[in-house]
Amino acid sequence: MFKKTNIIFLLFFVIILYSSCLKQKTLQEQEQLNIEKYVLSSDLVFEKNESGIYYSIKNEGSGKHLKEGEIVTFDYIGTTLNFTGKTFSGYEFANIQNYSFTIGDKNIIEGWNIAAKLFTEGTRGTIIVPYNLAYGGRSIENIPEYSTLIFEFRIRSTEVAVETETDFFEYIDNLDSISNFTENSVYYVSIFEGIGNDVIQGNLYNVEYTLTDLLGNTLEIVEFASINVGSLSVNQGFDAGITFFKEGGMGSLIIPYNEAFGTNQNGNILPYTNLVYNVRVLSDDLQVMEHSNLHKYLYDLGKSELVPNDSGFYYIQQTAGGAVKCAEGDTVIINYSGFLIPSNQQFDSCDTCEFILNSQVLPQGVNQGLKLMGEGTKATLILPSVLGFGAIQHGIIPPYSNLIYNIEILDIKN
Repeated sequence: MFKKTNIIFLLFFVIILYSSCLKQKTLQEQEQLNIEKYVLSSDLVFEKNESGIYYSIKNEGSGKHLKEGEIVTFDYIGTTLNFTGKTFSGYEFANIQNYSFTIGDKNIIEGWNIAAKLFTEGTRGTIIVPYNLAYGGRSIENIPEYSTLIFEFRIRSTEVAVETETDFFEYIDNLDSISNFTENSVYYVSIFEGIGNDVIQGNLYNVEYTLTDLLGNTLEIVEFASINVGSLSVNQGFDAGITFFKEGGMGSLIIPYNEAFGTNQNGNILPYTNLVYNVRVLSDDLQVMEHSNLHKYLYDLGKSELVPNDSGFYYIQQTAGGAVKCAEGDTVIINYSGFLIPSNQQFDSCDTCEFILNSQVLPQGVNQGLKLMGEGTKATLILPSVLGFGAIQHGIIPPYSNLIYNIEILDIKN
């Protein structure tokens, strides 16, 4: 009887163990399918380590390779990998800065101990950790049992150069667009393209620029400087990047520390500082500068995407006004003020002034702009010189001047 009971108990134990193994096998197979779906749907390129971890390197760090027993410090964002049908529905469970552990520590999930030895200090990337290398069948705080985990990470370094290089490429990766770059990693982002000649090595150019670090802290503002391109008037990175510009153009140069001032301090620019120059190349050509001044005004106004209407002027409406618009021959009563770009000097103003639409009293661009406005409308017209006073001096208005008119329609008489 005793032996029969033992046999029954052993059989029961085998059945439970077998069922558990089947469950584990099913879970692992489903997990593998989910990981493969995620990898295929991702914009990242993943490699699979023999342990089962998947990894994608965004930027490989320039620091040392990490080994068992060494302390590693990293930043990471952790999310679970969940699929609902074809949709990834993972959720963020952690966003940690400067977390340290010793590689090989049994209190750390095995996935991190394995992954840390795959990378160098300064590396940024993504790893996918299967549940058996994470928390297995345990639920940990807000991480459910049998969860596959995804970590976006950055491995920190005690070396200033490594951290500075990592900061630089993280900044570059977060840019909305890149217009060009040099082989030495000087990056150019165009704000607007000038209509003048290309900037070339060996020539003298006038520029204005604002210099910041990657955090946006202003280091220098230069309203006017003459530079001989190629003679290190600013630094070698500036010389290389400025050749992406045309005269009248404006853009940003993002320069790594080793192409700027390196490990030396330059004024209030500290060693190992990556730099951002917001530069505009000036010109003696009045038409080139008219185009440049207009686009810089729109950029400073936060209206870079604004496009001119078919007549060639820019229209910004503040108050809609009535549905009936001004028409040619109407008498309009308006308040207005006129300003110059780029000086913002007021050259004209009038309250309760009466004009016949399309008379020669007002510039062509104002007559056309009034036709978009009804009684009660308030709007700003931005006119290129061809719709203003053209290539001639008009009172205090220089040739090739862009004009701003702030207008309010008080009344319209047919």
